[in-house]
Amino acid sequence: MKCILFDLDGTILDTLEGLKNAVNHALNHFNCPLRSKNEVRLFIGNGVQKLLERSFPLGTSEETLKEAFEVFKDYYIKHYIEESYPFEGMKEALNELKKSYKLAVVSNKDDFLAKPLVEHYFPNTFDIIQGTYKEKPKKPDPYIANLVLNYFGEKKENCLFVGDTPVDVETAANLGINRIIVTYGFRSKDELKAKAPNETFVNSINELVDKIKNLL
Repeated sequence: MKCILFDLDGTILDTLEGLKNAVNHALNHFNCPLRSKNEVRLFIGNGVQKLLERSFPLGTSEETLKEAFEVFKDYYIKHYIEESYPFEGMKEALNELKKSYKLAVVSNKDDFLAKPLVEHYFPNTFDIIQGTYKEKPKKPDPYIANLVLNYFGEKKENCLFVGDTPVDVETAANLGINRIIVTYGFRSKDELKAKAPNETFVNSINELVDKIKNLL
């Protein structure tokens, strides 16, 4: 059976509110200026460490950023499930796709966070949920996505990557599989086209399902 690898944040779940609140909790702890939701949206894509590095003032020390990560994590672990929301129509779309395809999540979110979050909103939907591990490379490195492909044992030409940022474009390219980039997530179509003008973009979840069926 053919397989689809989904990014998590901004692709199947709107996690922006929780990430913004956790970032601002860490910034407030160090008396730094808070960030808007739109700023945090643009900083997402390469894991929490990069998110905090981009959110804190330029020149913030590594020691402070390490402490900020712990402050961020303490808040996020307590609130991230309740402050995340499925995109409208995503549950129905995944249930339809599950009838014909193997489904996976490939996320730069820590594995111990990704699994309960996805299972909470999409119980028994995905064949495998794969987050990142400490000291292991994050997307766009293909490491975690390769774990999924090895799990499925499927040929790359029978697999598809779905994401919402240029990081996902790079991940799929590094993995050597086809991809679809959605514009309803954390990047607008104009932002995506500026960095990846030749990609296949879809603007809605209904369009995504149709496009997947055409490509696979």
